[in-house]
Amino acid sequence: MRERVGHDLLLLPGVTVLVRDDKDRILMVKQADREEWSTVGGAIEPGESPTEAVLREAWEEVGVRVHDLALAGAVGGEGYEIVYPNGDR
Repeated sequence: MRERVGHDLLLLPGVTVLVRDDKDRILMVKQADREEWSTVGGAIEPGESPTEAVLREAWEEVGVRVHDLALAGAVGGEGYEIVYPNGDR
């Protein structure tokens, strides 16, 4: 896809889940590509619901099965754009 659009902005729907333990601490993961800490999450795959994406991402990233899911919000806009080290947006 990048061969066709270059570094232009791509709209990629994603999910984030706040994984909390019994002490209400939030699990954070270190992003290998940006060396930054973030919550668990990622892109929604084609044909996948946001709930399915949250469950899959939690399992893939940290091996955790999550439950008791509730939507906390939906966000977007310029403040949520990411520019990767290679210039991809």
